[in-house]
Amino acid sequence: MSCNQNGKNVAIGSVPVERIEVHEMSTLIIEQNPKLIKQYEIKAGNEVVFVYLNEGETFIDAEDYDAKYLESLVFSIPDSITSFEKSAEELQEINCTYSWTVISKIPEKISKPIREGSIRGQKDSNGKWSVDINVETGHKFGGYLERQSSRGISMNKSDLSGV
Repeated sequence: MSCNQNGKNVAIGSVPVERIEVHEMSTLIIEQNPKLIKQYEIKAGNEVVFVYLNEGETFIDAEDYDAKYLESLVFSIPDSITSFEKSAEELQEINCTYSWTVISKIPEKISKPIREGSIRGQKDSNGKWSVDINVETGHKFGGYLERQSSRGISMNKSDLSGV
């Protein structure tokens, strides 16, 4: 799906929408259910749950070239912690899980723990979080060129408050 803007073809909706949500006084439950779009659930609890969300369009094949996708990276820490830094195998301590769902002619989903990269966070005196995510998902999607390397997530956000 594209439109002509000043003589250029521009894909509609192809700019990814990335964000991080912070859920305080919550708990993270990882769901490995292929019937669910979201592979996690957030309930009331005694943790801080962080959710990275990204949505956009991707190429599947010549007949399905503008399929919508949603990817997420979720992790949680005890609510008593005000700063953390986890990398590699330590990411399992914070339940770091990546999921990717494409909504197209043939829906596709993956969900897997992340064990490569690092995540760190700091809560300031005003109760706002700064989070730095730099992980490798191992997942490859998109057209031929995009599939030559796996998807990494790199994002640094500050001034995050609870949802």
